[in-house]
Amino acid sequence: MAGTTFALVPQLAGTRPLIRLPASGEVTVGRSAGAQIQLNAAFISRRHARLIAEAGRAYVVPLCRDDKLVTVNGVPAARGARVELRAGDAVSFVKEEADFAYRVERRAPPAANEGQTASGTKRPRAASDGDVEADYECCICSGVIAACHCLPCGHAACGECLVRWLATKRECPECRAAVPPLAVLAPVHIVDNAIEARIGAVRAAEREDWEARRSRWRRTRPDGPLRAPPSPAERGPRPRAPPPRASTAAPPRARRRRNAIPPVADIRALLAGRRRAAAVTDLTEPEIISIDD
Repeated sequence: MAGTTFALVPQLAGTRPLIRLPASGEVTVGRSAGAQIQLNAAFISRRHARLIAEAGRAYVVPLCRDDKLVTVNGVPAARGARVELRAGDAVSFVKEEADFAYRVERRAPPAANEGQTASGTKRPRAASDGDVEADYECCICSGVIAACHCLPCGHAACGECLVRWLATKRECPECRAAVPPLAVLAPVHIVDNAIEARIGAVRAAEREDWEARRSRWRRTRPDGPLRAPPSPAERGPRPRAPPPRASTAAPPRARRRRNAIPPVADIRALLAGRRRAAAVTDLTEPEIISIDD
């Protein structure tokens, strides 16, 4: 329809502002200060998705690493896939989260002086903000890289993130290249120095998160290169526990219970012994009878 543009209307009124797409061009959706459409939430990536308008059509291109976050009509959109949006489509930037669900509509273009300035809306990107977050974004946690370490393929990430990643996956999180067992993950001090010099331009929340991750790394890890964990084949089979040693000591004698009834033969022997003792007493100790005068 000529003279109209696409708009994303929040499905829950009052939760998020309206998102208008330009007649031609694209906008970035994300948590970064450089994103034109800002959605501030922990599970929103710094560069979460792109909204593209061209030739009277609209598209969404997910940029987050989780292929199940961005959905169109309930169907997850793969990272980098260009999914066309039509009027009436339901778009969610976080699956099963109503706060980030929108409905696609066609609307008349806004007036020339009508802008979008609130959080979650379009804003111009300043020359000084967002550069550090965009240029030094960790490919695992999407934060500003803290304690930068480089993989053999050349991609870099936080040292803390690489340790957790390589504990379960033996590939680069960016290009999926295989990481050899015991590969050296060299620290990149020039990147750390560049980030430290420019971290003041980052938003306060992002700066505090970066400082916390860097301090935690310095407390728990020595300075120097890391090594990728060995493969299961290099670790070898897990040592088996030695079998229990057989005991050579004689088993303890069974103890008779204190109140147990003795056998009948023992009772008879006991009674016979008492009778013999009584008879001997009668013979050796006669009864003495005293007669009073």
